[in-house]
Amino acid sequence: MLLTLKKLIARLFFPVPFIFLLLAAGLGLWRSGLLSLRDRCPSLAGDAVIRIYDGTPGSLSSALSLQLWEKGDWSPSVLVSYPGGEYQGLWWAPDGEKYLLAFRQGGEPRLDLYLREQSVCRDLTACFAGFPAEGTEYQFLQWSEDGGALLLHYREAAGQSGYFWYDIASGEVSGVWEMGENG
Repeated sequence: MLLTLKKLIARLFFPVPFIFLLLAAGLGLWRSGLLSLRDRCPSLAGDAVIRIYDGTPGSLSSALSLQLWEKGDWSPSVLVSYPGGEYQGLWWAPDGEKYLLAFRQGGEPRLDLYLREQSVCRDLTACFAGFPAEGTEYQFLQWSEDGGALLLHYREAAGQSGYFWYDIASGEVSGVWEMGENG
């Protein structure tokens, strides 16, 4: 069967528009950040969503990035980037006004507490520096029922470990339970 000139041209050039369509779709997905979306964390009240990206959406950055999307226009209101950050988890407080981000930056663990209404971020790892000893790592366990305090686990470089409550309003540490080595 001989191909007509029209069919031959259609077979030769059909892939070109299709390839351009695929490239355009891929570019759109990349610019939107969907290709680098790591996690999506809605608040308990459903009035906000935090999107965590491996990289800054629409760029070639390798930074860990967060976008806070709030109810209303559902557009990103906050963008925070941590160069070289490795995401570990994000937890909303029961009141929906605070959230805690756990990540590693430069190989070091870090906890950041965000207060939505005040647009404030506290580097808790820096706040706890030296408590109970230098070189201590901290891990989030749970929020208090009212969202006013955090229960954290600590492990010193020497192997000692324990638990404590951190009051967000006062910055006070209470209820320290020392577990000894490997506790």
